Amino acid sequence: MRRFLVCLLTLLSCSGEKPPAAPIEQTRTETVALKPVPSPEPPRRVSPDWAAIEESEKACADCHPEQVDAWLASKMGQSFARLPPRLHPAPSPLSRDAQVVHPLTGLEYSQRDGLFTERASETATFQRPVSHRIGSGSHASSYAWTPRDRPDQTGAGRLYQSPLTYFSEAGAWALSPGYEAMADHPGSFRELTPECLFCHAGSTTDRLPVDGMGCSRCHGDAREHAQARLQGRDGKVTSPTKLSNERQADVCAACHFGGAARLLRDGRSWGDFVPGDDLSETVAIFVRSTPGEGFGTNDHLSRLERSACAKGPTPLLCTTCHAPHPSAAQRQNDRSQPCRACHSKSSATPAHACSGPAGSDCASCHMDVGQARNIPHISAVDHFIRRRPERKPPRNNETRLVFAARRQADPTSSDDHVLLGRAYVEVWRSDGQTADAERAERHLKIGLDALPLRVDGWLELAALRRLRGQGPLEREAAERAYALAPTVPRVARVLAAARMGSGDALGALTALSRLPDSERTAEVLTLEARALQMVGKLDDALKAAEAATRLQPTSGEAFFAMGVLALELHRPQVAMTALRQASAWLPRDLRVSLKLGQVALKVEEKTLALEAFERALALCAKDATACQLSALGRGEALLALGRADEALQVFEGLYESGVRLPTMPSAMGRTLSALGRYAEAVPALEAAAQIRPDDPTVFRALDHAYTRLERHPAAARARDREAELLRTKPSPGSAP
Repeated sequence: MRRFLVCLLTLLSCSGEKPPAAPIEQTRTETVALKPVPSPEPPRRVSPDWAAIEESEKACADCHPEQVDAWLASKMGQSFARLPPRLHPAPSPLSRDAQVVHPLTGLEYSQRDGLFTERASETATFQRPVSHRIGSGSHASSYAWTPRDRPDQTGAGRLYQSPLTYFSEAGAWALSPGYEAMADHPGSFRELTPECLFCHAGSTTDRLPVDGMGCSRCHGDAREHAQARLQGRDGKVTSPTKLSNERQADVCAACHFGGAARLLRDGRSWGDFVPGDDLSETVAIFVRSTPGEGFGTNDHLSRLERSACAKGPTPLLCTTCHAPHPSAAQRQNDRSQPCRACHSKSSATPAHACSGPAGSDCASCHMDVGQARNIPHISAVDHFIRRRPERKPPRNNETRLVFAARRQADPTSSDDHVLLGRAYVEVWRSDGQTADAERAERHLKIGLDALPLRVDGWLELAALRRLRGQGPLEREAAERAYALAPTVPRVARVLAAARMGSGDALGALTALSRLPDSERTAEVLTLEARALQMVGKLDDALKAAEAATRLQPTSGEAFFAMGVLALELHRPQVAMTALRQASAWLPRDLRVSLKLGQVALKVEEKTLALEAFERALALCAKDATACQLSALGRGEALLALGRADEALQVFEGLYESGVRLPTMPSAMGRTLSALGRYAEAVPALEAAAQIRPDDPTVFRALDHAYTRLERHPAAARARDREAELLRTKPSPGSAP
């Protein structure tokens, strides 16, 4: 989501004069306690050469073999691996076959011996062997695949998560986290970004990590240390236990402080944080001013902070209880020993002595274990240590966000306002609380009024307004971002979508032309196809849509665009094939079902047309016009199947409901004619001929009705008109 920030290193440092700030529309706001003051540009830094640093880690085992082996055997050391992994709990979950049906879409996901399949129908399937494992297997094992072997190379080096995850506690496969509640989830094409991989893999400066986390994740760059040891002298290396309590906590907080929102600061990348640094200078973490109930799989530090044990002159630290690379002796230690140092009768604070049985496990009574709020099928340990843990049901939390690093009540600078605005956008996406959306708009407005060069702020403002259905205001924000960073891929994509939303197809194509080939994803190509369609370049549009379906064979949107374009180009069979695929991958999409039914009627696939229209009727509850079109299509399909009496009931029902669609006189007339009620059919068909003078089917029906009524001159005129229309009708494949 934030890959573009790395690119801003050069773009923003080279910006010229500060352009005048355009006014941003007022929204309903809360009172701001402190006026913002302009923030200096954040210092730019070059990310460490993590690839070289991680390559040098191979030398660590020469002097520290026990620590390296212990780390590799630990959960963190096994959090990411290429397959087949060096170390993986046996038997591998991949040896257990899986088959799961998505509850909202009906799509089927399965795996057998590492071959993952996404299946929508007999003719709509996608298969790919997985190449990487994510997660140690302690809680779960997710898997990913890479399209590196594709001949077109678009997307080479990306990792995509499989929709299936193996959950160890349940001993079963289930949908991967985030999939079960989404009807429009990306299936096999959910890209794993540097943000996703940061806490599982090694270097994420490249899209495709080489291996799991190594020594440098906690010790930083040890190349000088290794070189010095080779020369027989001491060398500098970061030892987390020798850092201050705050900096030591930051090493762990990089992955174990979830918060309500985590954002890269402007100009930073996930590779910028080095152990020993202040984490808040790279990542801004936000929490609610009043903590909510429940805990997630990465909320260890945010929950620990609430404990009395984590406060005072000798606070409980992560390393008090946890050893990243424990020795054999440490693994045998009593994990409750740190507790007894303060809470036994022989300790320095006997008044705080625990009354529990001697030798008991303190965590079992004072640390809750329960379902993680962010990932299903996983039990997590709550690090909020209390005398009597009390589990309360989760509830909506609309309290304000505060910076976790300093817990301030109000922003003190314009930079704070931009960050807070971005954070509120993120929590609004996940929680959907209106108050958060209003706060996001307010803080972004204040921050960008003072810092109009902040591309990250304009992008989030555009995203917020898009989600709120504020098209013109969305485009305004996207244009501001594009004016500052026209070559940043995400900026170009956001602007193209905003321009398309406002009907500016040429402007969208201009923005998309800035994208390099590596960024021309199926989503981008589908957007390009629609823009080309709007400017009348139908052949080019169809090529773009076809390319999108090749890149992502599960993209229902790409197939839908392809079907619509093929229909405009009078290629009904191509349209039919594409729309069948679109319907398979988007079975709950009203647009797709309606269009499939209409095209199926054109190519005389009558049963399929009836099924499609009936599915559309089941989906159209919130769209009255779509319901009318679906009912009309159902009647047409029934008529085509020879069930004219049922079709008549449908059309009469529409008339009684006050529906007056342009094609209804034709449908009613043809239905009455099919039932032999020619005298009643003629007035309806004559009305249809006035409404649709270019429809040959109307004149064919008139010819038939006039002939049965022995009105031969009128029948001849209708027959001649039909023949004239058929002569001028474009042939399949010709330009419209």
